[in-house]
Parts: sequence; structure tokens; C-alpha cells
Amino acid sequence: MYYFRLFVFIACTIYCVTISGQENEPPEVRIITPIENEKFSWGTLIPFEIGVKDKEDGYTEYSEISPNKVILTVQYLSESQKAAKGSNEDFNRTIEILSFMGTSGCFTCHNAKGNLIGPSFADIAERYANGTESVELIAKKILKGTQGSWGDQIMPPHPNITQEEANQVVKWILENSSDSDFNFFSGTSGAFRTRNAPDGKETAIYLLNAFYTDKGLNGNTEGSKTGLHTIQLQKK
Repeated sequence: MYYFRLFVFIACTIYCVTISGQENEPPEVRIITPIENEKFSWGTLIPFEIGVKDKEDGYTEYSEISPNKVILTVQYLSESQKAAKGSNEDFNRTIEILSFMGTSGCFTCHNAKGNLIGPSFADIAERYANGTESVELIAKKILKGTQGSWGDQIMPPHPNITQEEANQVVKWILENSSDSDFNFFSGTSGAFRTRNAPDGKETAIYLLNAFYTDKGLNGNTEGSKTGLHTIQLQKK
């Protein structure tokens, strides 16, 4: 009996040490199409497809990961804009905010550009561009829900979002969504349209960033990790 108890104790100890030593593996994100350095033309649709593999969360291929949590940003950069591109801190904030919006269901009703069930984020940024309402007041509409602000559509309340989280989302939307050369999408597939030809001849690229933030280890979101894949498209 003593040896049996000793065996059980040792087995449990090994198991507990193994579990406590586990580490959340970062997701593997890949833009399948288009491919790196693919050529683009002005004013055309470019289809995209994204794949995600995560040891803990599963695979997009088998519908184990919610498409709304897979984000693609698309940014047009001229030669002069490339030199003035934003900081890593700005981009990290974009990843954080858009990942949160995907998790919170924002993309179920809203697109970056063009109406879905509710207004686009570009339209929201345009309406409140001149400070007609404070960030806090707009954020409260997210928390409590509204009706009549944008026609007859009802926006449901979001009790699981804090005031500070809503404030940060609103600030980001107002700062970024009115930029016609910046777009973002949720989902593993779709298409975006390149801009019309600018005046004059210029060297330009499209910068595509696909990312997914996982659920952490055993649902502990404090240990969440983000997978990122970046490619460039070149002008023909």
C-alpha cells in the first residue's frame, strides 16, 4: 500500500510540474493570398485569404477559430508616406484595439468602410470629427445601446465592456477610420479595392498586416499572444 501511495504521489507531482511549466504557444498567421511583392493595379479588387494555426485554439481551416477575431489591415503608402510611417507603438495599439473589437463583436454590425447593419467606422469618424460629442458620451452609447442615432437601426447594449475600454475604442476610431488610404477587415477571406491612380507618377506600396490574438493558456487571457504576418504589394 505504501508503494502504491508513493507511486501516486510521484505521478501527481510530475503531472503538476508539467502543467505548471506549460507555456502558451503563439499563433501562426499567414496571408495565403495575395503573396509577397505581388503586383497591383489602380482601382481593382484584390481578394485575400488568411490562415491561422494555434496549438491551443485550433485551426481556421477546421472552423475552430472565430473569423471575427482574425484581422487584416490594408494601408496604401506613397514614397513620402513610407518615410513618415507611424511608430511601432502606434501599430501595437492598432493590434490591441482591433483585436479587442473582434472579440467584442463590433465587426458583426460594422465595417471599416461601407455600411453593414450599422454605420461604417468611417462614417462615425466623419460625424464626430469636429468634437460634436465627447469621447465619453459616444462610449456611453456603446455601453448602453442606442436607437435613432443612425436611422431606425437599434444598437444593443454592451454590458461586458468597461467605460475605459469603450473610451479607447472610440478614440482609435475617431483618429484612424477617416483615412481613405487605411482599411481593415475581420475574417479569413474577402477583398479590398485599391485606390484610383494618384496625380503624377509615384512609387507606392500596399502594406498588409494579418494578425490574431489567442485565448491564452487554459483560457487565461493575461497570457494571450498575437501572431502577425506582413506582406507588401508593389505597383505594376
